[in-house]
Amino acid sequence: MFDMKAIEFQSQLENGMIQVPTECGLLDGQDVRVLILVNEVAAKQTVPSADRHSIWKRTEGAWQGELVREAQGEYPTRLEIE
Repeated sequence: MFDMKAIEFQSQLENGMIQVPTECGLLDGQDVRVLILVNEVAAKQTVPSADRHSIWKRTEGAWQGELVREAQGEYPTRLEIE
C-alpha cells in the first residue's frame, strides 16, 4: 500500500490549470494524486471568466515607452472603374 496524506487548499481554475501553494510542502517532480471538488455555490456566484481575466485588465499599465507610428509609404494608384 501507499502512504498518503491529504493537503487541502482553495484555488481557482485559470486556463485549465490550478495553482498549488508552495506552503503545501510538495517537491518539484513529486508524484501526487489529485481529487478536484468543485464548490458549486461559489461557481454560480463568480464573474464570468471573460470578464475576470480580460486582456485589458491583465495588460493595463504594462506599456513602457512612446507610441510611434512609422511612415505608411505610398499607396498604389488603382485603375478607375468604368
